[in-house]
Amino acid sequence: MALVCHAPCALLKVKLPNGDLLLNGRNVTGFSDAEEAAVKSTPTVTN
Repeated sequence: MALVCHAPCALLKVKLPNGDLLLNGRNVTGFSDAEEAAVKSTPTVTN
């Protein structure tokens, strides 16, 4: 599964049919607002 930028946040509370969290025990990488600002990509991402 691949999600870009802030999208991984959408999965934080997703549960599987058995009640476990989808991301339980998994590593997730995202891109924070501060990281966007540091690489000056905020105008590109927000448009």
